[in-house]
Amino acid sequence: MIALNPDMWMIAYKDGQTLPFDPVRLKTELTEAFFLSGYGQHAWLADEMVSGVEFALNQSSKGTPESISEERLHELVAGLFAQTGYPEAAETYIQLQSQTNPNPPGSLVHVHKVLSDYFSEMPAELLSDLAQKTATILREISMVCPSNELVIEMAKNLNRQKNIPAIVSPVVVPQINPQKVPLTLTAILTALPADVQPLVSQGVLTFDEISRVFPVMNVRFDWMKFAHTFALDFPLTEMAVLPHFQTIADAITSARAGIITFHFSPETELPISLEMVASERFAMEALGTAWSEDEAHPVRQMAQELAARVWPIPFKIKTLRNA
Repeated sequence: MIALNPDMWMIAYKDGQTLPFDPVRLKTELTEAFFLSGYGQHAWLADEMVSGVEFALNQSSKGTPESISEERLHELVAGLFAQTGYPEAAETYIQLQSQTNPNPPGSLVHVHKVLSDYFSEMPAELLSDLAQKTATILREISMVCPSNELVIEMAKNLNRQKNIPAIVSPVVVPQINPQKVPLTLTAILTALPADVQPLVSQGVLTFDEISRVFPVMNVRFDWMKFAHTFALDFPLTEMAVLPHFQTIADAITSARAGIITFHFSPETELPISLEMVASERFAMEALGTAWSEDEAHPVRQMAQELAARVWPIPFKIKTLRNA
């Protein structure tokens, strides 16, 4: 079975707990390691490294979710830090994880947790940004052990402000290697084959910029725009949808080949990450069924079928309720 969501991976911790892999938590820990090792300006790489870890987890067990040890997860992360040119951040990450309390008050992980409880309705990306700015200011004013109340008040004040400038680490850091500049959306679109262009113009498929640190083709598939573009009649049956899946799968596979041909060397792996959006609306309007996170739900079953036709099979697949 293909892992539809990254939280299907289980991490066996030293304290005896086995918990789902949490990419948001890992991103926060990586960002903390970047800041504490003097590379705060490069903390944007945390997103790419999380993708790298997810890809490594998938490859190590050939796509079937399983449990891995906490030590193995730390080895993967430290290896990615070293491969991307940040051995100091790797050492910092390992030191943080080996501490009795790796997330003391004032640390980014602690601040993120406090704010996620308080700002529970805030989108994940905005919450992550607010947590980073709050934690950075706490460090700048040498507030080593702030109370949760102070953390919240500071974040509320920052959140009320408009156009908050990005916090830049005062530590002098090396210039980012030009090869780490993302492949722009414009460059990606010019590399797409002619048969993919109509699906992009209709919004059925959309693409993100591609990092050169850990190149991944992030493609987004919109269920509702797919149904309208192919003029499918509601209510749909699985048999009515399946014949069109090969067209979508071929387009994704073809897009990857075009991007590699134009912008990378032939041996580039360029794994695929697939997001399927508007799942809840598609379930209700097109299939006449309520949405649920159950693996047996028709939309998730269709997602499995579509992903299985893409080559190479996406290493990460997410079915999102909304666009």
